[in-house]
Amino acid sequence: MIEFENRMQKLQMNSSKIQEETTDVTYSTFAVLSKLDHLIFKANGYKTVFSEEVKGHFPNDNECRLGKWYFEGLGKEKFGTCASFSKMQTPHKEVHENIKKAVECVENGTCAQDAQNIMTYFNNAEKASSEVISILSKLIEEEKGTRHKK
Repeated sequence: MIEFENRMQKLQMNSSKIQEETTDVTYSTFAVLSKLDHLIFKANGYKTVFSEEVKGHFPNDNECRLGKWYFEGLGKEKFGTCASFSKMQTPHKEVHENIKKAVECVENGTCAQDAQNIMTYFNNAEKASSEVISILSKLIEEEKGTRHKK
């Protein structure tokens, strides 16, 4: 009977560890997907400007996967207490705003005249995107550190 109890305790411990590791993988996967989404968003902005043809929709910072996660979803619920969480909103918004400003030249037919502004928008988007990617990584580590202490 004691051996059975020991095996059950070990099974329970292993089950808890598997659950914890599954959560780690799930959150890390989301972060990677969000990073990829932002790279694709920026690439589509560049492609639009350089081809001078608007294809697709350029969502604002509330409409993309990361924005929905941040404002409505699991992000706020599970990561809202992390120190880095509040640092995400501004650079995330800046990525979207700057890419959308650059794309406006195609919609307005003014890319040649706006070339210097477009470069500024792209540079600003790149800087903000680097912050978003860094903050996402920090958030994952902060949340994991907090959850693993419990």
